[in-house]
Amino acid sequence: MKDNKGFTLVELIVCLAIFGIVAAAAFGFMLSGAKSFSTVGGRIDAQTHSQITMNFINEYLIDCDEAIYYNADTCTLCIINKPVNPADKLYSAYIFRYSGRNLSFSQGTAEKSGGSYICRIGEQDLLSDKTESFSVYLKNGGTDSLTVLSAEVDISFANQGSSAVECSKTVALRNKPVYADVSFAG
Repeated sequence: MKDNKGFTLVELIVCLAIFGIVAAAAFGFMLSGAKSFSTVGGRIDAQTHSQITMNFINEYLIDCDEAIYYNADTCTLCIINKPVNPADKLYSAYIFRYSGRNLSFSQGTAEKSGGSYICRIGEQDLLSDKTESFSVYLKNGGTDSLTVLSAEVDISFANQGSSAVECSKTVALRNKPVYADVSFAG
């Protein structure tokens, strides 16, 4: 009987080949899993960002109690609320403006001049630097064609490595503001 105390060279080469195939397959699965995790993580971040931005705009829209204005050419939404003190002639103004890939927000004041408003806005705060598009559709109705019943806001956000995240929301305006012309000063 022969005493075997080790492996032959052929057995070692076959073992290394099998180990290499198993390791390559495991590495492929790990790489695929990491890529999926990154893609899903980016999409979740974009969706979360879109929900936060949409909720921020929604808070101002739903409480609008004086006038509302949207200019599709400049992608500017202006929300005007009544003064806290009725003797005060200055209204509160909240402006959402889309330019380039930036969606910004600013607060200011508005003065009523006839049927229109003149807004003076403060410093702009950046809401999103990943915005692909921003639009608002105002639905008029009631006995007065200037009364705005609801606003549909559509925003598209860029997402790394996959399609854009679309966000659309229709907000019923509970205080029934009117559509008004707005100009911006200073």
